Amino acid sequence: MFRTNQSPTQSEFFSVAWKFKMDNIITSTTTDIINPEYSFRINLNKKTGSLELLNLTLDDSGPYTVFLIPLLGLHLNGDCNLQVYEPVSSVTVTPNTTELLEFSSSVSMSCNVSTGTSLSYLWMNGSSEITVSSVGVQISDGNTTLTVLNVTRYDRGPYQCRVFNPVSSETSDPLTLHPSYGPDHMELRGNGQNISDFILGSDLNVSCSAQSNPSAQFQWAFQGDVLTTTGPDLKLYSVSKKHSGMYSCLAYNNVTQMYSNITKSINIELISNVTVRVSAIHLVEFNDSAVFTCSVSRGSSLSYVWTNNGSVVTNADNGVLLSGEGAVLTIANVTRNDRGPFMCQVFNGVSNGSSAHILLNISYGPSNPKMITSPMMVGYKTGSNITLSCLAESNPPATVQWFFNEMDLSLFGPEIQLKHTKENQTGFYKCVLYNAVTSRYNSVQTMVRIMDPISHVAVSRAGGPVILGQSVTLSCDVNETVESILWWKNGTMMAHNITSLSNKSLTLDPVSQLDAGEYKCQAFNSVSNMTSSPYRLIVNYGPETPVIQGPSAALAGQPVTLKCSALSEPPSQYSWYFNSSLVANSSEYDTKPLTMDTKYICMAFNNITGRNTTAYTMLIVYDPITNVQVNGHSNSAVKGLSFTLTCNATGVVEHVSWIKNGEMLYTDNTTSLSMHNHTLTFNPLNEKDNGYYQCTAANAVSNMTSPIYGLHVIFGPYTPIIAGPLEAETGDNVVFNCSASSYPPSYYHWYYKETLVGNNSMFETGPLSLNMSGEYTCMAINNVTGENRTSLTTLGVIKRIERVMIKEDSLPIQSHNFTLSCEVAGPYDSIYWTKNRIPLGALNSSTNESHMSYRMKNNSLHFSPVMTYDDGVYQCVAKNVVREHSSPEHELLVNYGPWNVSIEGPEEVQADPNAKVQFTCSAKSRPTSQYQWFNNSSPTAMGDGSQLTISVKTPSVVNYTCKVYNNVTKISMSKNKTLTTSDHSLASPGALLFMILAALSVPMLGN
Repeated sequence: MFRTNQSPTQSEFFSVAWKFKMDNIITSTTTDIINPEYSFRINLNKKTGSLELLNLTLDDSGPYTVFLIPLLGLHLNGDCNLQVYEPVSSVTVTPNTTELLEFSSSVSMSCNVSTGTSLSYLWMNGSSEITVSSVGVQISDGNTTLTVLNVTRYDRGPYQCRVFNPVSSETSDPLTLHPSYGPDHMELRGNGQNISDFILGSDLNVSCSAQSNPSAQFQWAFQGDVLTTTGPDLKLYSVSKKHSGMYSCLAYNNVTQMYSNITKSINIELISNVTVRVSAIHLVEFNDSAVFTCSVSRGSSLSYVWTNNGSVVTNADNGVLLSGEGAVLTIANVTRNDRGPFMCQVFNGVSNGSSAHILLNISYGPSNPKMITSPMMVGYKTGSNITLSCLAESNPPATVQWFFNEMDLSLFGPEIQLKHTKENQTGFYKCVLYNAVTSRYNSVQTMVRIMDPISHVAVSRAGGPVILGQSVTLSCDVNETVESILWWKNGTMMAHNITSLSNKSLTLDPVSQLDAGEYKCQAFNSVSNMTSSPYRLIVNYGPETPVIQGPSAALAGQPVTLKCSALSEPPSQYSWYFNSSLVANSSEYDTKPLTMDTKYICMAFNNITGRNTTAYTMLIVYDPITNVQVNGHSNSAVKGLSFTLTCNATGVVEHVSWIKNGEMLYTDNTTSLSMHNHTLTFNPLNEKDNGYYQCTAANAVSNMTSPIYGLHVIFGPYTPIIAGPLEAETGDNVVFNCSASSYPPSYYHWYYKETLVGNNSMFETGPLSLNMSGEYTCMAINNVTGENRTSLTTLGVIKRIERVMIKEDSLPIQSHNFTLSCEVAGPYDSIYWTKNRIPLGALNSSTNESHMSYRMKNNSLHFSPVMTYDDGVYQCVAKNVVREHSSPEHELLVNYGPWNVSIEGPEEVQADPNAKVQFTCSAKSRPTSQYQWFNNSSPTAMGDGSQLTISVKTPSVVNYTCKVYNNVTKISMSKNKTLTTSDHSLASPGALLFMILAALSVPMLGN
């Protein structure tokens, strides 16, 4: 596709011309002049000048030029160059030789293609790209030839050549080289392992391997003598000492003509008599070292493993040194953890042995001394019995001596007991431990506290009543020794603890109202604690400035109740004053009926603090609001003009609010309030302002809402809307309804061809004739605004469909073609068919229609063929733009049969002069078939009807035939039945068989 840089225009270029080299491709003006070589190969877009060129060939490569001439404006031209490439196909790689020897042969591989132009080549070795800088390779002949110099086993590949041009690429199948090399890198293993020692009496498989291509041939030798065994495996069974020695394997490559060999020493023996010697058994921790030596009486290629109490000992362990190829273990500065037992284990790959266990006696300690008091407590009550025990890690066990506050108690042994203790036995107890072997000492001490339990705790305070802002001190009184005191307020522990034994007081300075409450102190020592009874602290304060509760305004002639309160402890006493006169001595005061604005003063007094405070309230007296009305001029409420509603009331009005349709009214850009909300102005007035308005007038003590004022905006009429049909048939009556938004409601006129035809919103006309088509106009008139508006509708009258009928072209017979035709009297647009009142084509999901084979063409419904499942009630529906007209229902019943002819009756009876036999013949058929009966003794019909009655007086074998005939389908069918009549005198079964065969030999009656 050659695309120009021109955006699509609404109009085409006046002229577009394309050239290839100097040859014209196409020149398009009012007609197109196309070079025959480009017929059916180009598509031109005359709105952009772009050209599509199809079915490209290599000859299409070259320069192209376009010339554009618009209807208006400058001439345009442009050029480009097209390069056409042939796709790459069938890439193969071919080597010049396949017989290669490592280090002495080179190979050249050629890359060939079947088709393709402007080709580039890329060589790959596996997933790696080969370049001219790659070691050991050369690329030549325009990259089509790859040469590998002095190939090695690592130059196998696989090699691939990728050929590509700007439009395609293809890669060859991989090529793998197989250079011959080796044998080298030989390896000799015993029983699959790289070991030399094997157990006496075991089976031994010595295997030899070498890197070689093709695979090497092997020859074995033992102690320099060539063995008869060839191949990679030498098998030896139940080996003995005589099998120990040097084994050699010789490998040979018959292509490279090269040899290689490997030799390995193999030993057959067992390890025995493993013993360990140690430098000393009795050692002192951190002072002495231990040296262990492991030896065997027989064994070679030995390795050693030392264990201490089952754990392997290594050079990485602290203070451990392994020497003598692991046979000597040295532990420097032994610790108590080095006591053992120690053991030496010896291995040589085919056997192993272990020494006896050796235990060291290591003296240590005393270390990690502990003193345990029993029972273990922080402190002990006087009279308690206490046991002190002294423990330490020591070998041999250490001796113990006891001290109290550094004084020798002349007590020895690991335990002492303190009985019926007193407070003067409180102090530090120490035990000193000594090990006579290590000559080391150690000690440990603990503090033992002995004291009397607390028996009395109380909170007390000195001074008179507590006044807000003063300093208050509470004391915690305790008789016994106290180590700490906690203070509690209202059941919650206070933030600070008093731990000083010389100061058991809690000071609140200054005291605040929040400090009032119940206080307790809790005293502790090491053996007990006790909490005091609660002490109630009352903080006296106030009174604060009184608060007066009651209305600030009241109705004239009504009394009010005022209440005075002030924060105070104890509660204050109250007095009320009016015009400087005392009027009450209580917190609550009921005034007399009010006549004017009045000031009342309340005084609060605390007889403990001696303080008093006052506050006052001002009562404003109002007359009640009455007679609230909304006023407006309803005859001036015209849309588009300004309109005002006014709220009038009797009494002092402090606030006016407006209500519309029962909800609070908020102003917008067309409504505004003025005169302290007394006036509501609409400017301009609109239909949305219709509604029921009220105003509420209020002051501090009363309010009243006006009666409803109904605002009806006068407007319209707007353009009428006409509802009614656009088309009708001749003979119809039609009704048009006209409506227009208007207040007061409009009245209406109807016009047809400028003639007044109606004076109501509804207009009915008919029966219609063809000349009653045309425009009908409705005019709406508002007699208040004096305005009118009109709308028109166009009625089209078409000729009526008078009759729709269905006709059959023939009788419907099963499996025959059949057609129903639809005859329509009058013009119509289309017809469709229904079956059982469902349109054909809408029955796709129906089992019935899925079996039907029909087509609708012109006015006919064709069945090809008609079948019984086509039975149903059909209608033809003719449509015009007004309505659908349906034909009378036409029932289709397909004629068929006769099918499934059968005869019911006996096959064998005994002869009886008085007996009769009845046969009944039946068949499926529409309409009902006719029946005739025949027997094998006469070609004449012996009876009509579906039933045949016969006498069986004498023995016989008779073949009866029922012939069934449908006089509509013209089909006849027959059914035979043989009746055997016998008696007891029948000679033999053979005679009966002869009679049956005779009956069957009579030809059957056909159609």
